[in-house]
Amino acid sequence: MELYLNVGGRSRVVGYDLGTDYLDVYLRGGACFRYTALSVGLYHLSSMKALARLGRGLEAYIEEHPAVRNGHLAQLA
Repeated sequence: MELYLNVGGRSRVVGYDLGTDYLDVYLRGGACFRYTALSVGLYHLSSMKALARLGRGLEAYIEEHPAVRNGHLAQLA
């Protein structure tokens, strides 16, 4: 797991894992959600990966896009 920088200081996101076709997002409290190109689309997945690397805006992006907010493939933890 890569640590999420949380530049703004308000995100519940604490870490992430990047794969070729997925992004796992780890939240405070232990929850982990997997997003894939099939579950949210390639555009959203690419955008989310870029935000994860920047350490800014990932949680807001997830909340602002219904296809992403409701599109995780699985809750892993």
